[in-house]
This record gives sequence, C-alpha cells and structure tokens, in this order.
Amino acid sequence: DRAEITNPNPRYLGLIGPNQWPTFQPTLKPAVDEWLKEAQSLSFKVLQALALALDLPSSFFEKWFDVDSHFHTKLIRYEGQGNDQSNQGVGAHKDYGFLALLLQDKIGGLQVETRDGEWVDAPPIEDTFVFNIGEVLEIITNGYLRATVHRVLSPKGNTERFSIPFFYGPRLDAKINPIKLDVGNNVKQISKLEDIKAIEDYLDKNNGGIVEIKFLSALSEKGSWNTAESIKDIDVAFI
Repeated sequence: DRAEITNPNPRYLGLIGPNQWPTFQPTLKPAVDEWLKEAQSLSFKVLQALALALDLPSSFFEKWFDVDSHFHTKLIRYEGQGNDQSNQGVGAHKDYGFLALLLQDKIGGLQVETRDGEWVDAPPIEDTFVFNIGEVLEIITNGYLRATVHRVLSPKGNTERFSIPFFYGPRLDAKINPIKLDVGNNVKQISKLEDIKAIEDYLDKNNGGIVEIKFLSALSEKGSWNTAESIKDIDVAFI
C-alpha cells in the first residue's frame, strides 16, 4: 500500500493511496499481494519479449516503469441476469495501460472485436491467462500493436462469473512518445508462428513460465488462432 497524497496536484495523483481491506477477510490481503507480485513479474517479462519482437532492446520499455508505476488489480463478480435483462457485464472498451493480464473462471463471457467489427468469444482455457494489449502500447508503436477492443457478457440465471484482471501501467505522470518502426524490414511480423516461438524461447530462458502464445484478431487473421507448441505449465493468450 502507498500513502495517500494530500491535496494532490495534478488531481490525478489522487488515485494514489492505501487500499481498504475488509476486516472480515484477513486472508485476502496476503493472497492479493502475492497475486500482484506474480502478475507484475510475468507482465514485465512479456513486455520484454514484445520489445524483442519489435527489434528493440529487451529493456526498451523499462524507462516508463519505476516504484511509482501504476499497477492495480480488480476482483470482479458478474451477477447472473434474467432473460428479460440486459446481458451487458462490461461494455466495449480498451484497456489504457501497456498490458492487462486476465485470470477468468470457467463460465466464459469475454469477447473480442475483430478488425471487421465482429465479436468472437475468447473462451476460458484451463491453466491459462489472457493478455490484452493496452492503449499506451498502441500509442508507443504508432498503432503497430493494436489495443484490444473487448467486452464481457454477463451469465444468465443464477450463474455467477468471476474474473481477476491485472493492469500493467506506467507511472501516472509518464510522458509517452511514439517511436518509428520499420515494419517492412526490421520489425518481426509477430503474428507469424516462427516469431511467436522466438518470444516463447526468450520467456522460457528467463523463467517466464509460458506454454503457448496465441494472437487473436488484433495480431492475426480475423477470428483465427496461431499457436506455438511448448512444454511449460501456463498458457498466455494475446488478444
């Protein structure tokens, strides 16, 4: 937890402050703290791998992160809806930071918009995470990496849906400058299978714990999956 800033200036610094933990759930804080630690570590390694895929140094994005980086997580419950109610859980949007890591349950409901404006399901896969590319990464790469437009549909009836997203963002006062990429020659087309495997190899050597990296819609053909085989323990889907 971080101390609250009194009379924040600029006002967005008011987002900084201590968390409010429920006293009737004493095991919640240590569990969430451990999740934040692991999610931050994995997100950092994935960002390093993406930098390499863009023919940049693995440390390229590090300059936007320090002890004041804006990381946060949410514990989300979607209540089941009746047949006469809207199924909107979260409307269509993009995540604002570099990356968003999502742990979802088995219920489903996450959907991704393709380039043609169609919505496709991102079904839960056991022992996997989902990564969304955020708007900051889209800005830095001049749109070469596209932020994921996604939404969530609430379940029907008495079913509940739970998800835990982790948002990997820079410090709140970070200045984001786009870079020029030579997408014709030097930059790897990271939707190609061999380049996904190259990212895997990097993560594997750096204890990333990645099994498969899959790119859906934003980085590959509409509604299709590119899969790289592996032998590790955790899958990561980029959508």
